[in-house]
Amino acid sequence: MADVTPAPDASRLLVRVIGSASSPDELVEIYDALARSKGLLRAAIAAELNRKRTPQLSFVVVSAEEVE
Repeated sequence: MADVTPAPDASRLLVRVIGSASSPDELVEIYDALARSKGLLRAAIAAELNRKRTPQLSFVVVSAEEVE
């Protein structure tokens, strides 16, 4: 994971994930895995936050070079 930022506010979080996809099919696989894990990730976030509602998660995959 590169970083997490509110998008546009704290009710939704944009999660930038570092990934290396050498083809469009691999990128689709990464996004599919993130979509399948979204519920588990939100549950883990809910366990750590003291808030009434857990933020929605959106993902974007970036290369390691984009993070630096």
